Amino acid sequence: SELATRAIGSSRLVVDLTAGLGRDALTLAATGRCVLMFERNPSLHALLEDALVRLQHHQPMLRQRLHLFPRPVDSTHLPTLLSAVRDSITTTATAPQLNWEQGQKVLREMGSFAVFLDPMYPTAPDERTAKSRKETQILHLLTRTTEPRYSADKPGAIAEEESSLFRAACALHSLGATKIVVKRGRKDRALLVGAGSGGDIQFPLESSERIVGSTQRFDVY
Repeated sequence: SELATRAIGSSRLVVDLTAGLGRDALTLAATGRCVLMFERNPSLHALLEDALVRLQHHQPMLRQRLHLFPRPVDSTHLPTLLSAVRDSITTTATAPQLNWEQGQKVLREMGSFAVFLDPMYPTAPDERTAKSRKETQILHLLTRTTEPRYSADKPGAIAEEESSLFRAACALHSLGATKIVVKRGRKDRALLVGAGSGGDIQFPLESSERIVGSTQRFDVY
């Protein structure tokens, strides 16, 4: 969407740590950006792999700008994540489908990329006033029993998950991340982060910028 594009700004390389069904990654790739996707849920990862195969047949040029890490990755496990992002950027730059000029462009962009997070809205689909989008319902059905970030009946787990995701995104600064973009519902609270010795105190994190639409909001950090 135009909102996501505005939030990402001039960054030509985007690391999507919560790829889900790939809608946001596809939108950003359609604007000419290179998107590296990471998804930890095996079912969603398999759906993304299938979607990319089909996209190769219909829009090969667009497919070249979308890169899914070859196995599910838990974004909250920092050593694994840092290694996966580093490997993904390098592999993308040297991929057979990219020519030398495209590969060099990706390598240059290693020094400046945006991180995209969609922890999902903190309210479950059946609790929202408006009917949820079909893909949101699919995400909840696929992951509700195993993924805290998709379940609204575990508020403590959601807060812990959001805090872990944001710490993971911040850790990518060591690889060149210059901004973090978080997708939220228009009226939803800001991302929660933990404080205190055990992270047991949760508070909303104020963003440096907000891009607000009719139903969605993008908080920029």
